[in-house]
Amino acid sequence: MLGGGEIALFNLATGLKCAGMEPVVVLFETGKLWDKLQASGIEVHLFPVQPSVKSAHKDSLGLKSLLKIRVICSAIASVMRLAKLIRHINPEIVHCNNLKSNLIGGFAGRLAGKKVIWHIRDRFENDYLPRSVVKALRLLARYVPHGVVANSQSTLDTVWLPQNKAQWVIYSGIQLPIERPDKTFANPVRIGLVGRIAPWKGQHIFLEAASIVVQRYPTVEFVVIGAALFGEDEYANSVKARSTQPDLVGKVVWEGFRDDVIDAIDTLDIVVHASVTAEPFGQVVVEGMAMKKPVIATAGGGVLEIIEDQINGVLVPMNDSSAMADAICTVLADPGGSAQMGKKARQRVIDRFTTEISVKKAIEVYKVLLGSPQ
Repeated sequence: MLGGGEIALFNLATGLKCAGMEPVVVLFETGKLWDKLQASGIEVHLFPVQPSVKSAHKDSLGLKSLLKIRVICSAIASVMRLAKLIRHINPEIVHCNNLKSNLIGGFAGRLAGKKVIWHIRDRFENDYLPRSVVKALRLLARYVPHGVVANSQSTLDTVWLPQNKAQWVIYSGIQLPIERPDKTFANPVRIGLVGRIAPWKGQHIFLEAASIVVQRYPTVEFVVIGAALFGEDEYANSVKARSTQPDLVGKVVWEGFRDDVIDAIDTLDIVVHASVTAEPFGQVVVEGMAMKKPVIATAGGGVLEIIEDQINGVLVPMNDSSAMADAICTVLADPGGSAQMGKKARQRVIDRFTTEISVKKAIEVYKVLLGSPQ
């Protein structure tokens, strides 16, 4: 599936290829990411894992699930088989892209005698992962990888690494989209939230804010772009049901999953980010800023490293639909100021959050690791 981590992996792999390196990607299953990588000329290998391993997601992890004998045996078998594949591919570095690959790929890379990087895109905190998993991951991060990369300083701070552990922040850079002509607010004004439909992404907060905004601006349209990717169908059904209540009926458009995120954002006048827990990074925030949109985002995690409040975006407290509604109304009331904010937002992305910048930093990390003792 093309979640934020997968999109970041695609951007990094294609960027490395353009920089003259030879990225080889190993995936646990085929799908949209597989198709995009192959279409871009990236060498991709399929490494199937047992259903008990493949179906494990961060939201369902816990000590009991980690200690199931069947899961342990499947994971060990996967590590052994993956180590064999790594020896066959013979890379200089094994760069693990998410929690599952950090564990399976990390141990396999070590077993194959390769330098290993953990790329951490999830916060190691109790509001994001089960407490037992947080403790285990923090311990393993000290010893399994040779170095740790995080997608924000906020994420890296949750890993609790000792100062002598090799560690870096590499923001998840995006391919800078072609600059579009300046636009005035459409009629009706389209206010959108883009991303996976999940409780922590805050679609329910967005809809509650919408119910307040339409009382002052009855002609605006609220747009939800995204789908439930990892078993959040019950939540998706509940928020869709909320949008059919009298205060929102006819005001909310559900566009579903879109491959063309940049084009989808281009149809919006205002981009809203509504996560109710601290975001590890905030890729959609960066994408909205790159398109010169006024972005209203919840103040937490990596978002605080992206937006400078009231300069190139607007920050609001998490879990506060009233504050979000107030911010939306403020932006609606000042189209000229919002346009200037959008221009500053795009410049912020150019200065800090492009794929070229993240690829350059990744290559610097690789050089450091390859020059360090085994």
